[in-house]
Amino acid sequence: MMLNTLFGQSLAVSIPASGVMINSSNVTTADIQSDNGVVHVIDAVLNSSPNTVKEIDANTFKIYPNPATDIIKIESQVRNAFENVSIYDINGRKVLQTIVSNDNFIDVSELERGSYILELTSKNKIEVLKLQIL
Repeated sequence: MMLNTLFGQSLAVSIPASGVMINSSNVTTADIQSDNGVVHVIDAVLNSSPNTVKEIDANTFKIYPNPATDIIKIESQVRNAFENVSIYDINGRKVLQTIVSNDNFIDVSELERGSYILELTSKNKIEVLKLQIL
């Protein structure tokens, strides 16, 4: 069976006689309950491919201030380049989703300090940025 990660990377899940595998890694401990789901421990690190999370060309999008404390602004040289913004915490939970307004300001004051992934969505494209909240 194939599964997709948050950023679209494919993972192969198989169940040979030796046990459950994710890609070529063995699941060593399964079904650990957590606050936001179930954890399965594997015997290797899954690295994202260079194409999984790509940095946005600095000439296309700018986000500032970054690090931020309360408000961020997203600038684009292309008019109406994106429509929706989703922000994910480091556990992959969506913590904020909003429609982009004309001024491109986003209130992040309710987010806790830490690292986040900001996802910009348009009709035919998804772009991803790193965001730090202080």
